[in-house]
This record gives sequence, C-alpha cells and structure tokens, in this order.
Amino acid sequence: MSKPTYRVPSMAEIAAQAWNGRTVVSTFAGCGGSSTGYRMAGFLVLWANEFVDAAREVYALNARQGTVVDGRDIRDIGATDVLTETGLEVGELVD
Repeated sequence: MSKPTYRVPSMAEIAAQAWNGRTVVSTFAGCGGSSTGYRMAGFLVLWANEFVDAAREVYALNARQGTVVDGRDIRDIGATDVLTETGLEVGELVD
C-alpha cells in the first residue's frame, strides 16, 4: 500500500486557516511546533511561554500577530498572569 500524498503547508496557508472558535495557551512552547499544529487545526494561540532565548526568538518569528510570547520562567507565572495578558476571564479558555 502506498503512502498518501502529503504537502507541508506554508505559514501563509496556516495563518489563513479558519478559526474553529477555540483558544489555547502553550507552556514550554519551544520553537512552536505544537502551536503550529494547533493553528493548523484552527485554534487561536493567545499566549505562549518559553524561557530559552533562542527557542523563543524562533517562536516569535512564526507566531501570529497578537500572540503574547512570554519569556519568564514558568515557575514565576500564575494563572492570573495568563488571564491578564490575554484578556481572558476565568473559564474562557476551557470549552
């Protein structure tokens, strides 16, 4: 059996993906691989945290405009910080 044809979408195609109505935040975001997957599935990534400078710089290059890219140590961040920085209310991140 042959493999199905697969083409890697461009960042422009990913950015054009229709929003599915759901939002996410990404902790330990690295260079943004999982966030790119969320975006490909139609999620809106509101906030991402990565404290490694080089990884955060790459993440920021590919993030959608408006995504908060936080460089603090995750141990110094609380849920209230994320809510404040994204403008979300308690319960809005969960479906």
